Amino acid sequence: MRSTYGDFEPPTGCITVDVSKLDLRPDEDIVKELTGKPHPVTSEKNLCMSGSASNGTLHLSLDQSADTSRDTGFGDMPAYNQRNLINWYRRYGKSGWQVRLVDAIPGSPNNARNFVTDENLPAAYLENTLDGDWKPQWQSDLVRFPLLLRYGGIYVDPSTILLHSLGQVWDLVASPQTPYEFFCMRNGGDDSAQLTNFFFGCRANNALVQLAHKLYLHLWEGATNSAGMHKHPLIAFAGLIKVSTGMRFHGVKMPLDMDEVTDYLTQGIVITAILHTKDEEAGWDGPEYFREKCFTLDMLSDAMIVDQYTGFDGERGARMLALPVDASVITNEEEMELHKETATLVTDIVTRGFCLKLPTGAINKYVAGGALAHYWKLSNAAGDHVDAKPGTWAAYLRHASVYWD
Repeated sequence: MRSTYGDFEPPTGCITVDVSKLDLRPDEDIVKELTGKPHPVTSEKNLCMSGSASNGTLHLSLDQSADTSRDTGFGDMPAYNQRNLINWYRRYGKSGWQVRLVDAIPGSPNNARNFVTDENLPAAYLENTLDGDWKPQWQSDLVRFPLLLRYGGIYVDPSTILLHSLGQVWDLVASPQTPYEFFCMRNGGDDSAQLTNFFFGCRANNALVQLAHKLYLHLWEGATNSAGMHKHPLIAFAGLIKVSTGMRFHGVKMPLDMDEVTDYLTQGIVITAILHTKDEEAGWDGPEYFREKCFTLDMLSDAMIVDQYTGFDGERGARMLALPVDASVITNEEEMELHKETATLVTDIVTRGFCLKLPTGAINKYVAGGALAHYWKLSNAAGDHVDAKPGTWAAYLRHASVYWD
């Protein structure tokens, strides 16, 4: 099937989505929908993202790649993230989902405070006194729990290319025919997992999210950043973030400071801590809830597939995905070998992976050269949009995210 990305056929195991279920209007029309006056919330099928001025509620959250000194909007997001959001809307906007881009811009109709009551936000958010290297990420983190508690739905980082049908995973937590109430990505094996916060979902008033939100707000009392937060006695027992078995790095700029990385990912540690807690008086059994009511996917094999394959060598990943899908136009022997390698990798991503998460935060401080998102961002800034150049493997992934299931 032909699209602006190229003329591609789905691999074995994928099917073409009925085009009547897709929103194929021009990009500009979809951007107006994302950034204009929001539609009323009418169901729990909300896809949210948020950013310092914009990340997203599928719920959309705050823009994690924005200038940390100010609140930015959709127009200040890296172009590769903009394309992610537009394609989410194309794929799900006509399928019963409300794709919501929540921001922190004063006066914006999509400002998070139009959706979240002030008592569900810490003083540092309300008074705009958040500081430190990761202000946009914290702005985003702080609205994720309140959005899902009030409305239900799925939160996804904007630096994520969605590939697998959201309907299937949503039905796991929304249907009374299944035992599940919460889903997310996990870091580590089933039994010893630490849970992450870049992709998670539940129905409104979820018990786990209620407890996690209460604890997270407590940790932010009197704080303007999350430095040292992992040492708080209420979550210290959950430990430092673990480097997953099998995770590899082609090179590092400096040894990973796991204290800093854990502080950066405090929200995920909070979820993990609640799931390791029992409170008989409150009727809460976290380990039992995790075993029986949480559906989790593996972060490395289901989301960070390209960066894991390259050892977070963003330059190599960008070079692979910039190759043309049509091998007949390649004349260089070295590139031909790389093409074969890329074809196998991308086919695996499309047929087996749930999404493609492009790490944009703390990891780029430590890995040599930066991860894939770093190189795509540089390309976008230079006007060379290799993440969507027609006919390339990158374009193949974008086409798959809209047209295949």
